[in-house]
Amino acid sequence: MLSFPSILAAIFLSVFVGGGVSVVIMIFSIYGLIYNIKLVRAEIGQVKNSDFVLGLRLNGISEKKILFSHMIPRAFFILWPLLPLLIGHTMIGLSSFSFLGLGVQPPTPELGVILKDSLRFANSFPHMIIFPGLFQITCVLIFTLFSDSLNMDLRTRRLGGIND
Repeated sequence: MLSFPSILAAIFLSVFVGGGVSVVIMIFSIYGLIYNIKLVRAEIGQVKNSDFVLGLRLNGISEKKILFSHMIPRAFFILWPLLPLLIGHTMIGLSSFSFLGLGVQPPTPELGVILKDSLRFANSFPHMIIFPGLFQITCVLIFTLFSDSLNMDLRTRRLGGIND
């Protein structure tokens, strides 16, 4: 599923179903959900075979309590830093679809629409393209740096102050 890009799937569906923000958001949500489910499944599989879970089982703790008290919180621990990355990915996807004319339509202000409308004035007024592009790059960079700082903070808390 990850070998088929989400943007390509969203283009196909928006052409067949009809363009619009709801179709694009639905596609990015489905792809994000599938990717996150795979990460949670891998983390639960790794935690399931760890020593502390074996110790909990030997102490007579039920599988249900182990799953909901230890495995699932640790699995969602890895998803928390990925949320800002998904926001940045969705921002780029929505603006690229609006630029292509498949997402938000021109009366609604959106970065892709602004870039598309200002493209015809690029030779005489280049600032009309530069500033919206820089704004989008800055927003995605802020979300990426926020995600990285969340990851580092959670990793240092998890490892007890050890930063690798």
